[in-house]
Amino acid sequence: MSLFTYFALKLQQSAYGRFYLRAQEMLDNNEKMLSFMPDHVCLLQRQSLILLLGLLGYLWCKEKIFLFVFLATFLHLRPLLVLRRNEKALSRSMHHAFPLYISNLIIFLEAGYPMETALRHSATMGNKNHLKTLFLEAFQAIDNGEKREVAWQNIVRRAKDPYVSKLIFVAEQGMRIGKRQVMGSLTMLSAQCWKEQLDDMQKDSARASAKMVFPMMIMFFAVAILAMAPGLITLFSAF
Repeated sequence: MSLFTYFALKLQQSAYGRFYLRAQEMLDNNEKMLSFMPDHVCLLQRQSLILLLGLLGYLWCKEKIFLFVFLATFLHLRPLLVLRRNEKALSRSMHHAFPLYISNLIIFLEAGYPMETALRHSATMGNKNHLKTLFLEAFQAIDNGEKREVAWQNIVRRAKDPYVSKLIFVAEQGMRIGKRQVMGSLTMLSAQCWKEQLDDMQKDSARASAKMVFPMMIMFFAVAILAMAPGLITLFSAF
């Protein structure tokens, strides 16, 4: 085992490796998951080459080489930053879409639809999002002959969301023992989701307000200077 292979294996076993595999699974990049080791061996080799060139360049142009090392490292590792941003955006989008999905599901169930039909209709209502896409792909797989349990497992595996896992469990129970037996659980899950989303909105508003403090201070001082400028000019011109 080479040194780079050893470090790539350690990366795979670390928190970074778990994040990388989880993000690729959410984005349905199975090829990237399978090629983790060779991809990261190459990544470590290229990064080592960048650092080696940086050390050699330091002998020639001293501190100026650090800019080259920084830019080369940033461009080299940029795909990982993009992966992190895409994974976070996808998770956030799904988290926001879930309360509306389960609310539509409850409406269809109360209208008399069977559980699976209600799930299908909820996935086709309104604008498309990642959560609805997962359910539509699962139902398409079921229609093509795949076992329902396998299709549910694929949703849970790709969603990586505890609420989706709870919904799948409750929906499966509703198909087996009757939807009336699980309506209370669905209503409770819906209320919990809406409350959590409201809390998230309040936190986002607080963070946005905190971010605006500094720009508002700059604007206040700029307006104050503009307002006082004529008086200051008149005052100084009197002396």
